[in-house]
Amino acid sequence: MRWIFYTSGTTDERRRARQPPDRRARVGAIGYAQKTHVVEDDIALVAFPFTHVGGIIIGVYTPLLTGSAAVLMGRRWTPQDRPS
Repeated sequence: MRWIFYTSGTTDERRRARQPPDRRARVGAIGYAQKTHVVEDDIALVAFPFTHVGGIIIGVYTPLLTGSAAVLMGRRWTPQDRPS
């Protein structure tokens, strides 16, 4: 295991969660990039935390493999955040 994270504990005690090895995340990123046609000048908004497999695939591995960029969403979005 390469990745060990902790759950948020919102519904119970915090727990350790193991994520798949790098190979699985890398294969997931390759599939994601191919299916969504990610290219070098793409910029992805990443709403997943890195502790979620989506955060690792979309926010870390896909940009590393394709040369694209990722912008991490820093906090929870609410409708009040919408520009006028």
